[in-house]
Amino acid sequence: MIPNDLLKALEDLDWELYVALADSLLKIDMAYLDNEILGHSTMYAYYAGLSEQANMEKKKCENKMESYEAELKNSARNTLSKTTVAAIQDYVSTDIPLQDMKRDLEEKTYKCGLLKSLITSMQHRKDLIIQLSSNRRAETRMITD
Repeated sequence: MIPNDLLKALEDLDWELYVALADSLLKIDMAYLDNEILGHSTMYAYYAGLSEQANMEKKKCENKMESYEAELKNSARNTLSKTTVAAIQDYVSTDIPLQDMKRDLEEKTYKCGLLKSLITSMQHRKDLIIQLSSNRRAETRMITD
């Protein structure tokens, strides 16, 4: 996947896309092990950067939601005749735009988790490539000795 497509992938990221990405990114072609080693760091960097992008979007969403919720609480204090904690919480929790923001935050949190899992898997892939390469070199030495 080229870098420009990564932002589109972040937007569209769901379980099916995650599985497809994991299948394609984590596959190792033993016939081209040297190329696998050379290309791994680039792909890792792309997805680590994408993960940071997702985290930034999540943080922006959290900040926006917190500000909006604070404004709602102020509004509740000014409009409700009874300003108990429970009354304010009821007022805030029934606000449709806030509920939408919470769903958006949940989605962003989910995407961050998927990307974190993908990056962890890519770290394991790196370790496996290193081990496979080491094994191949050892086999070559055994044959030539």
